[in-house]
Amino acid sequence: MRKVRKANLPPNMSERALRVALGKYGEVRGIQEENWSRAYRYPVANGIRLAMLTLVQHILPHIIVAGHRTLISYEGQPTTCYG
Repeated sequence: MRKVRKANLPPNMSERALRVALGKYGEVRGIQEENWSRAYRYPVANGIRLAMLTLVQHILPHIIVAGHRTLISYEGQPTTCYG
């Protein structure tokens, strides 16, 4: 089980589109929005989506989700050229 972080997605991106895009790489167990520090009075989303995923193959550092290029990072991700 890996925590996969996705950045550069529009806020209105549907969870279904993310599940479809990530489904090629393993079983998606859940998706949630990441928040800024708990030091703030109210939870504030920072624009990063966090997916719990059982990986069957590694994910490239960027993928296209519903026409948007998104950055992917997770622990144990192989080092590759972004370009």
